[in-house]
Amino acid sequence: SNFSQLDVAEPELFGSRSNDKFFGIYDGHSSTNVSEYLQQNFHKMVISQPCFADEPKTALKDGNIDVNLTVLYPILQLAFEQIDKKVLESGDLQGGSTALCALIRGKKLYLANAGDSKAVLIRKNELLDITREHRASNEEERVRVESQGGVIIVHKTRSLVQGSLQITRSIGDRKYKKYISCE
Repeated sequence: SNFSQLDVAEPELFGSRSNDKFFGIYDGHSSTNVSEYLQQNFHKMVISQPCFADEPKTALKDGNIDVNLTVLYPILQLAFEQIDKKVLESGDLQGGSTALCALIRGKKLYLANAGDSKAVLIRKNELLDITREHRASNEEERVRVESQGGVIIVHKTRSLVQGSLQITRSIGDRKYKKYISCE
């Protein structure tokens, strides 16, 4: 079954920033309802941030690389935290979803991700990885999960949080939220 959802926000939603472009890819696991909820609501959460119309200045906490084309964006981080809280508070939404979001403003690309979805940039016939996959097999992620009291279990070739999830960051996943993050 396919749990992936694509979100392309309509320009009229952006008001005075109608030239902005927003794209989201949400890959649900355990159920489709979190990825469907993100598809319907995440761009609205981003646009509703009070400073959305301002030019972004600072990077998010998560240390994605900066190639002078990609800067992580506080508004996206706030939106990730707020939508994660809404999903966790909802009794109707089960499972979780990865999220990879791109906002294009002018000639700048702003990205944020939680999970193992991957964005690449093609520049001068060269592929550049511009996001970091949040997987239990990543040493930094393993240390972070274990510092929260979680356990990484290696089964065959897969590293799994609490023996179940390959990803260490997602939206939702109430059962694992003590060990995984949406940031």
